Amino acid sequence: MTAIATVLIVDDDPITALVLERVFERNGYRARSIRSGTECIRRLAAESPPDVILMDINLGPDSLDGPATTRELHRFCDVPVVLHSAYTDRDTMARTREMTQYGFVYKTPGNEQVVLSAVATALKLHGTEKTLAQQQQMYRRLSQQLLRLREEHSAYLAREIHDDLGQSMAALKMNLSVIARTLAGCAPEQRSELQLIASDMQRILDTAIAKLRFLLQDLRPTVLDNSDIVEALRRHLQEFERSFEVPTSFESELESLSLDDEHSLSLFRIVQEALTNSARHASAGRITVRIQSSENTLTVVVEDDGVGFVADKQTAGETLGLLSMRERAAGLGGELRLESRPGGGARVTVHLPLPLPRRRPRPRPLPQGAISHERGRSASESYR
Repeated sequence: MTAIATVLIVDDDPITALVLERVFERNGYRARSIRSGTECIRRLAAESPPDVILMDINLGPDSLDGPATTRELHRFCDVPVVLHSAYTDRDTMARTREMTQYGFVYKTPGNEQVVLSAVATALKLHGTEKTLAQQQQMYRRLSQQLLRLREEHSAYLAREIHDDLGQSMAALKMNLSVIARTLAGCAPEQRSELQLIASDMQRILDTAIAKLRFLLQDLRPTVLDNSDIVEALRRHLQEFERSFEVPTSFESELESLSLDDEHSLSLFRIVQEALTNSARHASAGRITVRIQSSENTLTVVVEDDGVGFVADKQTAGETLGLLSMRERAAGLGGELRLESRPGGGARVTVHLPLPLPRRRPRPRPLPQGAISHERGRSASESYR
């Protein structure tokens, strides 16, 4: 059974208000009226809002006018407002331009059907907007959950690789050391050939270990375990410069910023993705990371001087990397903006609201040689 929609008429002319009440009631609505903007705000602050409001623009000299009343209502009440006025002069239209999304009806005798049509359209539009907002919120929660699951899986893989493959490589490295010492006692004619083989094995193993460390850091940035986000980004930028051979600079108004694990990881991933995009696609001569803080906002900027691109075309077909950056920023209650132009570099700006959740104190690390309850291995046995 369809619920009966409620219409609130805000009009200082009692005759017009009464006529409109009867028109709405004859057409299946519940209707009531209020004479002033001030009374409308007072009532709706204490009562459940109607489904739609028909708002006169001029409400008399002793009351808030329709536009002012509408602006104040929308500070605390989500309700569609259809403006209703006998005035269509330039000043009136200018004052109401930003609030005519649900309709503007010219007040004239005999246009009851136009009023009814405008109210029905406003109800349908507002209902569609609410449905879209709910779906967007649902998809955003799903996206955030997928990002969390991906990070959890990455952390799991990092632990497994560290504890299994890492330990195997550490054992191989120790065995090679034993072989090198053993070769020292061999006959010269045997030693030379075997030393070449051992040296080649050592080189291959060192390269594999370096790649493994890079993979582990990508799966789970361990730098966040022992550093606040400012220091972690500074150290990551140094490592990034060594790996990609792109000059970088780091500027921060904050010496340190201790955030909880979720916020630290999300912000780190955003900067990490932006840096990787610049290195791979921008042909940048320099990349700069800046951290700025105001009273209510934390701003992080990643900027390069590369080839740039047409930002509108890029955002129209966003990559998964850029989409994940936006979702991470939205998950922290912030927003991400991408700016670029051909030949003018690119800038990724993240704005996050302050204050942000702070990191809780971490458990004290195990002393050297102590046994880990999780794996039954000593801390000194872990692969580094």
